[in-house]
Amino acid sequence: MKKKTLLASGAVVLAAGTFALSATAFATDGINAPTAQDLAAGVLDGPAKAKKDKIELEVDQDTAVRAFKLTYTPGSSSGWHRHPGIVVAVVESGTVTRQLEDDCAVKTFAKGDVFTEVVGHLVANPSATEDAVLRITQFVPAGATPLRQDMPVDPCP
Repeated sequence: MKKKTLLASGAVVLAAGTFALSATAFATDGINAPTAQDLAAGVLDGPAKAKKDKIELEVDQDTAVRAFKLTYTPGSSSGWHRHPGIVVAVVESGTVTRQLEDDCAVKTFAKGDVFTEVVGHLVANPSATEDAVLRITQFVPAGATPLRQDMPVDPCP
């Protein structure tokens, strides 16, 4: 069996529990930019290592962990952007498409699907009638700013 390893600059998988600290909207060149709600955030002291059931998490430094719900209204998109660290997205409802800058392929994700974001990307809701909701967990070096960087040009014209 293959061993799966998640290496980050300091990260932890955030367990259940949502803290309504604030609602955050991301600046974007997207269409009807998505909004983030129910932000929960904390810092995992690094270095740290956890290993169980053939899953391994290793961090080399203090890492901020953010968890929130991101809603894409019908026809909306994120605009092309990047994040520091690693983002894990779970599709809670609806459908989204994601395009990555490194291969330009468009992939569709539906309820229950999970994907990661580690390179520049564009996420969009292709539906004309229903919202798409993602649960996001973001792992970034503690103190990293900005948490999102808009890309000036479409790498996949």
